[in-house]
Order: sequence, then structure tokens, then C-alpha cells
Amino acid sequence: MKGKGERTAEGAGRTGAWRTVYWTLMFLPLAVTAAALTVLPDQVPMHYDLAEEIDRWGSKYENLILPVMVLVIGGAYRGAVWLVREQTGKENAAAVQRLMGWIGCGMLFVFNVMTL
Repeated sequence: MKGKGERTAEGAGRTGAWRTVYWTLMFLPLAVTAAALTVLPDQVPMHYDLAEEIDRWGSKYENLILPVMVLVIGGAYRGAVWLVREQTGKENAAAVQRLMGWIGCGMLFVFNVMTL
């Protein structure tokens, strides 16, 4: 028979899975972009026209815009998850937090694909 503490540890493990994925997806674009900045030239193509010709050049640091947006949006969503957890009854809090966490992971995955 499981003790009360063991059930809590299991629940924390399941909740911890989405947190690990969430934080990884949140910081991955920044890490990849920071690594790429070390090898990119100072000026890089930023936009192509329909004929696939470069029509705008920009600083390599412009590539940091989307990763920073991912951090801001990911942090705001994480705050929303916390707020919902606080407003939800204790019996539903873990399930709601887990559901919102995995939805957030999906959102961050889409941003990661857009960044890379």
C-alpha cells in the first residue's frame, strides 16, 4: 500500500516532465541563435523576394528578436499557468496545471520550428 508521500512524489514526477520540456523549449532558440551568432558575418540576408533574391540585409543580431519573444511569451504563459493553478480548487489544480503545461509545450514547439 502506497503512503501519502509516495503519491505526491509520483504526481510531482509527472508534473516535472512537462516543466523540463517547457523550459528546454523556452531556452533552446536563444541557445541555438547565440551559438550561430559566433559564426555569422556582421551583415546577413534578412528577407528574400519572390524571385529568391535578397532584398534586405540586416545585422546578425536581428536574429535574436524571435528567441527573445519566445522567452517573453513563454514566461507570460508560465505566469498564466501559475495564476490558473492558484485560482483552481486543489482537487483540479494538478490536472489543470499539467494540461496547460503540455499546451504551452506545444506552443513553444511551434515557436522553435519558426526560429530554426
